[in-house]
Amino acid sequence: MAFLGYLGEWQTLLPSEPLGGDACARVSEGWSVMIKLDDFVPLSLENCGQLAADTRLVSGLEQVIASPAGLLEGQRLALVDVVNSAAWILVVILLEIEVRVLTRRGPASRPAAQITNTLKVTLYITLVAAAVYWGFKGDFLDFWDAALWLFAFVFIELNVFEWQQELRDRSPAA
Repeated sequence: MAFLGYLGEWQTLLPSEPLGGDACARVSEGWSVMIKLDDFVPLSLENCGQLAADTRLVSGLEQVIASPAGLLEGQRLALVDVVNSAAWILVVILLEIEVRVLTRRGPASRPAAQITNTLKVTLYITLVAAAVYWGFKGDFLDFWDAALWLFAFVFIELNVFEWQQELRDRSPAA
């Protein structure tokens, strides 16, 4: 569900159009200015003067405008959320395949295990890249959350590796 929510949020931020007219004329109408993803401030006389002529109307949100840079930043952060959640789903699916299928097949599953390991490494690199991106562009809480999850999955991977080793050690004796 989180993945679908992130996907919906990203899709909401994609459509935009040039803001017709003066932004300052909308101050009393309850408009907001998007600074970046999930960061909005009310449109005021102080900040409307800072908006340039290329200000965008975020079509997917009600009464929201953004600078092109702020809108792009929001779209990128939303896309990172989508990619991050999809990568976690795929990691969990691969771990399930590894635990439920590949560990039971023994040596016959080595080619498939190499493929799943390669995919997991790629996904983990993607997750680290998302965490680093959040560290620089997002906020510290997103970075810290991602780092903690990655740290936890290191131990999950170590447990799976140890379990596979135990199965291999028992296999010739049986």
